[in-house]
Amino acid sequence: MIFKFLENIKNDTKLYNYLKTVEAPPDKYIYDGTPPERVENIIFGLKEISGSGATRLKAIVTTLLTLI
Repeated sequence: MIFKFLENIKNDTKLYNYLKTVEAPPDKYIYDGTPPERVENIIFGLKEISGSGATRLKAIVTTLLTLI
């Protein structure tokens, strides 16, 4: 039904370009294979934390995130 609607609005390029992403396959089909195994924790953004108490803050943040 949505694909038929997209065919009907191809002349309205602004609206069509906005909605054409619905034709993309679901995320589960984008990566097909065995996911890479990571042993260590990866937290983005902690590298930029610096200053007094930064090491302690990083440890607290990492600990709290592992509890979630």
